[in-house]
Amino acid sequence: MEAGSAVRHLSPGHVLFDQGDRADDAYQIMQGSIRIETETRGTVTLLAVLREGQIFGETALFDGGPRSARAVAGPHGARVRRLSRDQFEALLEEPLLRELVRDMAQRLRDADKTVGTLSAAESARRSYVEHIRIGRDRAA
Repeated sequence: MEAGSAVRHLSPGHVLFDQGDRADDAYQIMQGSIRIETETRGTVTLLAVLREGQIFGETALFDGGPRSARAVAGPHGARVRRLSRDQFEALLEEPLLRELVRDMAQRLRDADKTVGTLSAAESARRSYVEHIRIGRDRAA
């Protein structure tokens, strides 16, 4: 990212952006950590904890959609560098694009693993509940 990009210092727990917000920028972590989480029906799910050097918030810049998750500064706060949409589009010709794409691909793989794990757990839970129901029906 350019040296002239805006740097922000975030206190612990500061919400940098929220799920559903309009996305006009991406960020790179210069120091500290950022939690990426979603909220569905009041349940917060931690998707990732990102650390120094990682870039986040870029997905919405690719497709123009709203933020798909919330970004929250970790327990020791964070220092992040902002990348505007204009800077991002200019970078499409730069080697940093490879880093962005590689990082996104890794996060997508991690998300796929999480979804697979959750699906397996849900399948096991349904099977367990069905066995209990069958046992009750036989006992009745």
